[in-house]
Amino acid sequence: MTVHNVWTERFSEARELLEGSLGKVIVEHSIEKNKELEELPDSAAVAQLKETLGGTIVISPNVYMVANKMLSHFEEHAFERYPDEQTFVTRIHSKDYKPIALPVCQSGLAGVGKSQLCKLVSRLVVDRDVLVETRAGRFPVIGFQHIEDVNEKSAGRLVERFKPKPGVATPKTDADRIIAAGRRLYTSGSAGVCLDELQFVSASSQASAQVTSLLLGVCQTGVPWGFNCNYSLLTKLVRRNQEDIDRLLSNILLLEPEVVGSQASTVVVSSIMSVVKDVFPADDLDLCKKISELTFGINRKISKLLVLAYRSARSRGVNIVCDADIMEAYNSTQYRLHKSQVNALKETSGWRLNKGFSDLECPLDNEGIALEEDKEHVKNNQVFLDRYLEQSLNKTESLNYFALKKENNQKRLGSKETIDIRSLSNRRELEDAYNNIL
Repeated sequence: MTVHNVWTERFSEARELLEGSLGKVIVEHSIEKNKELEELPDSAAVAQLKETLGGTIVISPNVYMVANKMLSHFEEHAFERYPDEQTFVTRIHSKDYKPIALPVCQSGLAGVGKSQLCKLVSRLVVDRDVLVETRAGRFPVIGFQHIEDVNEKSAGRLVERFKPKPGVATPKTDADRIIAAGRRLYTSGSAGVCLDELQFVSASSQASAQVTSLLLGVCQTGVPWGFNCNYSLLTKLVRRNQEDIDRLLSNILLLEPEVVGSQASTVVVSSIMSVVKDVFPADDLDLCKKISELTFGINRKISKLLVLAYRSARSRGVNIVCDADIMEAYNSTQYRLHKSQVNALKETSGWRLNKGFSDLECPLDNEGIALEEDKEHVKNNQVFLDRYLEQSLNKTESLNYFALKKENNQKRLGSKETIDIRSLSNRRELEDAYNNIL
């Protein structure tokens, strides 16, 4: 007889959903039609486009890999905290069960997509519609929580933001609030918590000590958790005492943009541009590759450049962006700081540090991390490119393509015959390359 564990099964389901999402574009604020923007005043159209692009994430190979590892982190904690119903009931009645949870730290360049990745995980691991029936009562099973704009000075105040929210009579001391939050989240089956936007806490002169104290306090709740940080904050944390490093930086995940100019990076730009249909030339893969180079493949810079280009197009009285608009945006005053950062990222590590760009430098020795040689990344990269091609085919082409894959596995995309996305500059060439495989 199979014994179901509702606390752990949700992660297997989430991983299946994530696997099916590789290559997809997730948009938080969608614009259905180009006409929606065209009918708006210039300022309103630019503002809406900015909101749409800012809330967009492409499930690229690197995003997929980090999200998968993050799910594994929280899944391991779930097996430790909820091995079975009997243990759960025993622990909720025990005052001695006070676990310490070490976090997962997601770091990377500013604007690379860390917040959107956490939102992705929160969509994959949601509140369950069922209540766990035990001899001690019925208990909820709540999903992953993404806590933004962390500006609390103490962990006791911060944990009051974790759901389920505390009752009316909240403890008076930080220590008691932390203990109460830990028990509250345990009995509610919390999948985990991720803290984001810690720069509000890390801006003071005592930032290192203050952030460390805050994060160590969250460890005391026992809830599975993680936090996002840019390289600037990570640099401060790696300079802390060894015991602090062991607790807070035992599991670091680096979210990096796809390699600039690569097929994957080009497809990421094309996918972002395709979010607003008929506004950007998403099929022009030569231009997409160029944008990848102008932005270093960083999501925020891609969005910034596209918004500025759209503003340029609107100033000409049109609603469609062309190559000239992209270059005008790149050379604009508004993009100047982004441009200098991109140029710095293309330089060597020593040059960046000497010029004061330490926030663009990972403080970890990650030279051994060769994503292009990583078997998992190579596999995910090919699936990502295959799905992009499949989505670009019309109905007839798609039917023929999948029939061919079924009949002859040797000719499937990603096997012996592979289309080089870098050589394709528009949809016509994409279709021609497809026909050549047939």
